[in-house]
Amino acid sequence: MSTVNQIESRAMLREPGRIVAHADGSLWVADTGNGRVIGIRLEPGYHSQRAQVVCTVSCAAERSKPVPRGLAISADGERLYVADSAGKQILCAAVSGMPHSATMQPIASTASAELSPESIPDDLALDEDSGRLYFSHIQRNHDAVGQIAFMDLQSEQCVLLDGATQAQDSSTRRPTHLLTHLSALTLSPDRRRLYVACGGALQAIDLEQNQMTILVPADAGFRELAALDITPGGLIAADAGHQSLRGINLRHGRTTDIWTGRDAFADAEPGGVAFERHSRSYIMSDRKGHRLLRIAADASSTVELDLSL
Repeated sequence: MSTVNQIESRAMLREPGRIVAHADGSLWVADTGNGRVIGIRLEPGYHSQRAQVVCTVSCAAERSKPVPRGLAISADGERLYVADSAGKQILCAAVSGMPHSATMQPIASTASAELSPESIPDDLALDEDSGRLYFSHIQRNHDAVGQIAFMDLQSEQCVLLDGATQAQDSSTRRPTHLLTHLSALTLSPDRRRLYVACGGALQAIDLEQNQMTILVPADAGFRELAALDITPGGLIAADAGHQSLRGINLRHGRTTDIWTGRDAFADAEPGGVAFERHSRSYIMSDRKGHRLLRIAADASSTVELDLSL
């Protein structure tokens, strides 16, 4: 990619964050610094650098600029949900067919007394079968102490997830408070478990038993889990603290180094990651370099995406 194309590509994004992939191959990226979400389509092949920005999702001009963080897309691809930390609210946009532009509208406030009015919504995880949109709700402080809550899709009311304030260490069976440095969320494929990142640890909430257990302890080597996504082999985790991607075996809780930035990508700071199933590659946002990277599943190739309109 030429220097001119690199500059044009990076100028489109400012501090890109989390990414969500749809089954049809489309990707949605929180362009956090620009207060919008973009929908893109990739050229086939994990080695390809080409990507087209198909849809731009923003708020109406009369509304305050949002700070999009977590994203979720409905199974039919018609509705995009956005956690807006600036407005302390959940936004929704109609994006069926990926129109050239779409407008985010507020559908629920997260600033209720039960949810701590001073906290902000962060990541999202959508379970349409149960009618719940889960979100992490964190305080703006050094420890990012937070809660797990959900929005009922029918009533659009936000409530706390009961029992999601303590966990049991799987080895000692002793209760442990684990909602410090709360960040990323993702659901298991069967929708029975909610995986929750708290700093360098990963917990699993059994949504049927309403019990949280430690899947990966804090001493396993993670530093700052910024984003999670489901893969055929388990989970992919974006560790912003170590500027790397790591795989997690959900059965045993074992972790595997997948990718670490080198050479032109040595300073890359992961803000989001999604597994793109069609080309079997990871799409990672680099919030420090204001760009998107495409990484082969075996890490044999890393390219910067050349975004075009």
